[in-house]
Amino acid sequence: MNNDSPMHKPASRSGLPFVAAIAVLHLVLWLPLPGVAQTLALLALISLTPGLLFVDLLVGQSEAPPDRWERWLYGAGAGYAIMALGMLLLSYLPGGMTAWHVLVGFDALLLALGALWWRRARRLPHVMGEEAASISRAGHWPWPAGIAVVTLLVIGGVLRFHNLGYAELLTDEARVVLRAAAVVQGYEDTLFLHRKGPVEIVLPAAPFAVLGVLNEASARLPFAVASLAALLAVFYLGWRLWGALAGASAALLLAVNGYLIGFARFVQYQSVVLLMSVLAVLILYRLLHRPAAVSRYLILAALLVATGLLSHYDGLVTLLPVALAIFFLFQRRRVEWATLTRAVGLAGVTGGLALGLFYVPFVLHPNFSATAAYLLDNRLRAGDFPYNNLNELALRGMVYDPPLLVIFSSVMITAALAWAMGRALGRIWGILIGLLLGFVLYITLGQPAMLEATWVERLLLPFAVAIGLAWLAPRLGVAERMLWLWWGAPLLLAFFLVAQPGTHVYVVLTPSALLIGYLLQRQWLFLRKRLGAPAAWLIEFAPLAVVVAAVCVRAY
Repeated sequence: MNNDSPMHKPASRSGLPFVAAIAVLHLVLWLPLPGVAQTLALLALISLTPGLLFVDLLVGQSEAPPDRWERWLYGAGAGYAIMALGMLLLSYLPGGMTAWHVLVGFDALLLALGALWWRRARRLPHVMGEEAASISRAGHWPWPAGIAVVTLLVIGGVLRFHNLGYAELLTDEARVVLRAAAVVQGYEDTLFLHRKGPVEIVLPAAPFAVLGVLNEASARLPFAVASLAALLAVFYLGWRLWGALAGASAALLLAVNGYLIGFARFVQYQSVVLLMSVLAVLILYRLLHRPAAVSRYLILAALLVATGLLSHYDGLVTLLPVALAIFFLFQRRRVEWATLTRAVGLAGVTGGLALGLFYVPFVLHPNFSATAAYLLDNRLRAGDFPYNNLNELALRGMVYDPPLLVIFSSVMITAALAWAMGRALGRIWGILIGLLLGFVLYITLGQPAMLEATWVERLLLPFAVAIGLAWLAPRLGVAERMLWLWWGAPLLLAFFLVAQPGTHVYVVLTPSALLIGYLLQRQWLFLRKRLGAPAAWLIEFAPLAVVVAAVCVRAY
């Protein structure tokens, strides 16, 4: 067949526009433009562009290439990983960091990735990926899903980017930016004096080093972008798991969640952890659904998980669904054990090397003992065990979100758990568990005075039993088990097993939203058979639309 045909057009012909785009991005950095525009150009240059190249080299030409959505999402995640690791390595250089360090370092990386990509393009014809017209199992893109994506981008984008320089740098973010400045100025111990991962420091250090100044909006921008990318990743993951309504509902719930809006507009790590965790779970679900190019995809997942752990210890939560998915990969035996073992080993080495770049010198630093004592004594085991954090977390949730959103989300996740138990154990057990969980929810939200210390042991047992059943009950799908584990284990830790969970409870928001989306998707399928698709869309989206509208009105 002619290599110039549409299906086999040499990829090298797209190299010139790529080079031109790189040149334009460099030009933007030297023009007298607003800091936000220059920071966006820098993110595109040292994060998104190498991320897309890396993903195309790693999995884009494999036997199971990602589709168009996945390429951009994986590219965004890999870009943050490359930016974080690259800036971490540059921070180890003696004598501080200048614009030339950053630009020359990342330009060299782009040159190497581009050369590899060009060489492969010359050797192999460009094979089009799975860029089908739809990403749904049904094979079509329903118009409500398109509306949902546009709505998600508008609502999520406005709530995250509008007036991003709304105030001077506050509390923890002021400390982060000061340490970013110290890294740029060459203070070698700065990252190791921090009590968590280096990502939240090295990300704002990049525009600081290149542009010479860093205002509030520019410092917050990388985290706002990561938050919006995470919403799109949640939408795609929900779509791949169960359908368009599941993905749209989950993403919209997270788009208006007060925790995630606040973190997106704050110089801290949470948005990066969220993005990495969603993409890692997406990759593992993909491998469960289609176990091809396993080594390549596991290496990419390991890099993303490691970046989450370089952001904060909260990234450990992502290991729960990832480990369960790998267990099911071995159990199903659709891949030879030797091949899968080798793939897991390569992924482990990749993640270990990435983590070792920071955590080995961090553990060896004299300040590590003080950090460990702080985490163990102040965060994990202060006070009488088990702990009673129900009232604190319920009140904290009411501060970040309007009561309508808290009540809606709590009732829906309770209904989702009861419904799962009903399918697994029978309708009677499902009703009984639903009533029990409803009683616990009523105490938590409606009668906080009842949450005395003597109630802790009484509430811990029903929570643990209900969540444990979701992990072990028969007739539940693999995806459901992954999400219930992802949601339930950190929730138990936050409620009863950690002394000061604080805002770290945000790690349960993603699986919670996806499980709510699953329930709404199942209800929509039930109603569609009886009332038709338009009426089902209206009935299912109406309560969610009211909640989203209430949050938006409150925000403005």
